[in-house]
Amino acid sequence: MNIYFFSNDAGTAGAIKALCRELGFTYTVTGPGYLDMKLSDIVSGSVPASPQPVLAAVPDHIIFSGDVRDKLDMFLDAYRKRGIKRIGLKAVVTVHNLSWTLRELLEELRKEEERMKR
Repeated sequence: MNIYFFSNDAGTAGAIKALCRELGFTYTVTGPGYLDMKLSDIVSGSVPASPQPVLAAVPDHIIFSGDVRDKLDMFLDAYRKRGIKRIGLKAVVTVHNLSWTLRELLEELRKEEERMKR
């Protein structure tokens, strides 16, 4: 399983990296330079053409791809047990969102989260 994430909190980011290493999952920190990249490019290992600063803020998020069966639950259980700060925007890469940019996915997740709060 591959994990793509970003956290504005250095402690949370460090804890997620450590957890990924411990569980044997690969991870990529998907900061501002990734916002306008398609998920298909991100999961194939592409990196931003130029890591230029992007003025838009990146919300904390975790995205899972690859063989997520069983591994997703394992990751989330370990995440909770370690008391890592909650990140509300989570998704699994699917055939339906593979052509979206990271920005589009995060906006859809934000809207979903708002609907859930109602």
